[in-house]
Amino acid sequence: MLAVASKLTFSDEVPEESRRSIYLSPAFIRVACAVGVVACLGLIGYSMVRVTSSALTAKANQTTDLGAATELYSTAMRLDDENPDPRNNYGLRLIMKKRYGDAIPFLQESITIGRATPTDYSYLATAQTMSGDNSAAEETLKRAVSLYPRSPFVLSRFAAVLFENGKIDQAESAFARAESIDWRAAVTWRALIEKGPKELSGLGALNRDYIPIMELQPYTGIYAVVTERLIRHPEERQFSAIRLPE
Repeated sequence: MLAVASKLTFSDEVPEESRRSIYLSPAFIRVACAVGVVACLGLIGYSMVRVTSSALTAKANQTTDLGAATELYSTAMRLDDENPDPRNNYGLRLIMKKRYGDAIPFLQESITIGRATPTDYSYLATAQTMSGDNSAAEETLKRAVSLYPRSPFVLSRFAAVLFENGKIDQAESAFARAESIDWRAAVTWRALIEKGPKELSGLGALNRDYIPIMELQPYTGIYAVVTERLIRHPEERQFSAIRLPE
């Protein structure tokens, strides 16, 4: 709008009869220029807020002290209430510190405002499970299945939670759906969830039915599953590249 209004304002090629049009009158052009300037300034201001929020989030991620990082995450959240990253990253930091109940609202809000990948649902389900709310974890993964109905990762995670909640038939049904989509991916995810990365590596070396761990998709889902494994089975830490705080 600013570009068009400026061209009309400074152009000598506009016929006189056209200048009499209400849309090409000096008054209209001045208003159009003013609106364009205001829109540009507003966009610049909005972009600066978003960039600042992202920069604070990045700084918080690099801050080892959780107390100092919390202040940075909080400022980033206040600056931009539409940025899911500080909420998601802070929630993950809280999981790593075993503050599962505290992590839940941040991970939930992150999903609500737009960050809703299969991995995000998996981390939220982990926080809910480890805080003792298996029913909430089941509902979280049920929602993930509705959004990603052809994801062997999501279906395998859902099946694992159903099994843990004693819903054996439903768990087998969910896993059968995963197998029907990609049999090798499904059995590999199941082995990773139930046996851990070390056991899966051994199985993969002996049996071609399994996909190499690092070829699973989504890639970030591997870390989500292994994170929960290390929380549940700390003895596996020596075999994992992922490190959780003591």
